[in-house]
This record gives sequence, C-alpha cells and structure tokens, in this order.
Amino acid sequence: MKEMSITKLSIRYGAAVAVVVGLILLFGRLSLSKLPLQLLPNVSQPQIAIYNNWRAAAPEELEEAIVQPQEEM
Repeated sequence: MKEMSITKLSIRYGAAVAVVVGLILLFGRLSLSKLPLQLLPNVSQPQIAIYNNWRAAAPEELEEAIVQPQEEM
C-alpha cells in the first residue's frame, strides 16, 4: 500500500477532514460547557478611568497641560 502525506489525504478527502474538524470543535464546546465552576473561575479585568474637565479649553491645551503630565507619572 502506498503511503500518503497528511496534506495529500486532506486534499483528497476534504469532506471527511471537515467533518473531523467539526466534531473536534463540537466536543470541545460541549466539554467547555460541562466544566465545573471551580475549574472556570470568575475573573474580572482590572480597569482604571480618569476624567479631566477643564471648561473653555481647547483639546490641545488640555492634552499639553493635564493629560501628558498624567501619562508620564
């Protein structure tokens, strides 16, 4: 029997490869949904927000006077 590479097999039996990939994705999705809560902890991403309010100032002035010094800290 002649040996074929995985590339040639994938090209020759494209539909079968698509079914196998679909099954792997399906089983992965099912196993992820069945994980116990202790193995999938609730993690929140840290966020920071800074609001600057300087009335009657152009955006460039605000950036030069306030934002750039804050970013350098």
